[in-house]
Amino acid sequence: MDHLDAAQQHGIVQAVRAKLMNDFGHLISIADVTTTVVSDREQISLSRALAALAVRRITGWSNEVAAACVVDGEGDRGIDAIALVDQHLYLVQAKWQNKGTAGFGQRDALQLVDGLRKLWNGRYPRFNARIQALEPLLRPVLSRPHPQVTFVLALMGDGMLHPNTYLEISDAQEDLQPLVINCRVLHRSALRSEAERPSQGADYTVRLPFDTVIPVNSAGGAPAYMGLLKAHSIANLYDGFGDRLVHPSLCPLLAAPSEVARHRAVELMARGSLVYSNGITLVGDSVDVAGNTMDVQRAQIVNGAQTTTALHSLGPRALRDLAAAHVPVRVISLQPAA
Repeated sequence: MDHLDAAQQHGIVQAVRAKLMNDFGHLISIADVTTTVVSDREQISLSRALAALAVRRITGWSNEVAAACVVDGEGDRGIDAIALVDQHLYLVQAKWQNKGTAGFGQRDALQLVDGLRKLWNGRYPRFNARIQALEPLLRPVLSRPHPQVTFVLALMGDGMLHPNTYLEISDAQEDLQPLVINCRVLHRSALRSEAERPSQGADYTVRLPFDTVIPVNSAGGAPAYMGLLKAHSIANLYDGFGDRLVHPSLCPLLAAPSEVARHRAVELMARGSLVYSNGITLVGDSVDVAGNTMDVQRAQIVNGAQTTTALHSLGPRALRDLAAAHVPVRVISLQPAA
């Protein structure tokens, strides 16, 4: 969740609105919308674009592919977009609110769970044509022994959900066995970060401000380094680059961290200072080191994705209180040593 004043909320809403219209305005259709009220049509267009932005955040796909995943409309059964990544199914519900106060309530959760139940039971005729067209892709995935499903809630709000809302999703996990169901919430600050990031395929450089850096041996002779990075730097890294920083094979692990995981993160880091978890490993196209600062070209996390998201989920206030906490980070360059 985030905690912002009215001015900050307004700034985020305007920034995300502009980015949605720039990136997805020409890709999102509202030809099926019957209302002629301009404000209502704009609301629907922005909600659909927000769903596409959430898909892009989760998958790293291009704007065109992310927009094609939008299935919002009459007969969507609470599902605004669908993405399938390595046999992992993502069901997106997006809520746009011009004041930045969108929420997701118990009734919304029930609708989304019912939509999943109908997909699992093969009741595709109950859905609109966009979702029916996905049956050849979805049916084999949901017929696997333990299908992986993640609800993605893209909310132009603070991301706070009532306990009863979480309870409905938890009950779904029990009622819809053998489905393995997780939930991720993308609140307004996360959506702003996604909107501000470079487009898919663009080069990007991650700067790591280590306390100390030492070279280490790696398999195959590729240059590798080890160092300690402050916990808040890890959280900021994920806030700035999102899921695109994570290797695609690890994306299914990025469900919203549980309260147990967050409390464990605080407990371990508060022990004084040294390390949290087994650390993080990144690979990059190239690595440049200047003192204790490292620039990693097109960095991706290949180990420690859950550590990263758990730290990010603590929020800036908690991380400020744990300023002494450090994480061991290993960086491997894909560019051979000269």
